[in-house]
Amino acid sequence: MTTSPTSTTSPRQRHKYIATYDIETYPYLFVANVRTTDPENPTKTYVINSNLASDFSITILTLRQQINKVIKPLLDLTSSIDYLFVGYNSISFDDCVIRRLRELHNEFNNTPIHLQEEIPTEYFTKGIHDIANTLIHNSYCETSTNLRQSPSMPHSLDLFTLLSPMPSLKKVEIRTRFHNVQDLPYAPDHSEPFTKEQEEEIINYCWNDVDATYQLYLSYGQTAHYLRRSLQELFHIKEPLLESLSEPQTAEQTMLRLYSKKMNQYSYQIREEAKATKGKYLDNKTPIQLNSVIPDLIAFETCELDTLLTELKSMSVPITNSGHPNTAILERFVTIGDTVYKMGGGGLHSVDTPAVITPSSPEHQLIDVDVASYYPAILINHKLHPEHLTVGFAEVYEGIRDERIRIKRAGQKLEKELIRLRKELAELT
Repeated sequence: MTTSPTSTTSPRQRHKYIATYDIETYPYLFVANVRTTDPENPTKTYVINSNLASDFSITILTLRQQINKVIKPLLDLTSSIDYLFVGYNSISFDDCVIRRLRELHNEFNNTPIHLQEEIPTEYFTKGIHDIANTLIHNSYCETSTNLRQSPSMPHSLDLFTLLSPMPSLKKVEIRTRFHNVQDLPYAPDHSEPFTKEQEEEIINYCWNDVDATYQLYLSYGQTAHYLRRSLQELFHIKEPLLESLSEPQTAEQTMLRLYSKKMNQYSYQIREEAKATKGKYLDNKTPIQLNSVIPDLIAFETCELDTLLTELKSMSVPITNSGHPNTAILERFVTIGDTVYKMGGGGLHSVDTPAVITPSSPEHQLIDVDVASYYPAILINHKLHPEHLTVGFAEVYEGIRDERIRIKRAGQKLEKELIRLRKELAELT
């Protein structure tokens, strides 16, 4: 067994502070609000307004002042290891905007001073607004993909993906009964310059979303984040791989990293082999012959179930266009003893009506029997694995299963001890 973790201690704290943030972009205005748990730097608004003067004229000198006072401090903050930036849909939008802002800042700094005079005053705001539109309306284009994959802002946590599936932030605010649900005061395609009063409206709206995001982090995100961090340390997975991943993605990445380490194989190679295997079923739509997947140890004593087994072994399950088995062919009702079960791709489920069950006498007991890790045990005992992998998959899975049972039993033991202590305290009082 090579996958057994060596530690169950609390995950190390990599960042000193949480920084919750949100961004708003318009052709003539950029706003970034950041609220941190750092007492020395609790809140900060970063604003670039291309029309600051009352007559909406701005000089290159004013633009340079904004760069020095606004852009560089924001970029420095987002690069600091002391802060973990928490956003909502930030992986696909806010983080990418920051990366594009960094690119624009570098381009501006590399432009000779005498040529900077020819740069338009809305150089940053329109540049950011353009990339925002691309991220929203063309999220799979090469530009959007490159920005998402850029490593220039590594200290980020996206609650939208971490808690997936999730609706929009406004729906989250309604469902969590947030104290104020507010819509964007000006349409995203608003193309007119903003006055100072309008700018304040947008800043306040942005703060509302920042506060809602932070409350969501405290209520749900913090626990989910702790779990990802614990798994990273438990299985020695390089940070921050699992952060901002949903539960299915976390399971996939954990298995992928553990298996690739065990087999001394690169993850991208395993992914390519998986694509080829999936492609075979998608192209050929090869049905699954059930006689090849039902083990020989399965046998029944009753004639009815034995007939059912023979029927199943003669069947083939078709593959859909998406590459998944169409298990509708398996659906039927089966009687075992006095109970009727509905059978399908997910297994057997008894067909019951609501009832109250009580022992008929003091000598009788109601017993609830549960099998520890039933489906994982089937996979492990029969050495099952995806076609493009080896039996090492089942061995990795066994290590995870054993650790899960160990932790679960340790938790049950702790719970019993707490109950005993509560009883002792009750007797003392």
